[in-house]
Amino acid sequence: MFRIIFRVEQGVSNLVGGKIEEGETGIEAAYREWLEETGISKEDVTLHHVMDFTYYMQTCYAEVYAGRSKRDVGISGDETNCTGLM
Repeated sequence: MFRIIFRVEQGVSNLVGGKIEEGETGIEAAYREWLEETGISKEDVTLHHVMDFTYYMQTCYAEVYAGRSKRDVGISGDETNCTGLM
């Protein structure tokens, strides 16, 4: 079984994401954002770095992570409404 988790904000569905804070690594930021937006902790999911996207026109990049849950967990993001797609 797999689940794609979307956060819904102002009627728009997005994948979980955010910024890397100063002093954080990409993977640390991914786990922090995952927890903030879904309520799923590092103890419940394993994230893997999949790829990076570079946006040359905006001089920024995005690190992409995929995860696998270690057990059944509920979704309860405190920043936005979250929903799972099976």
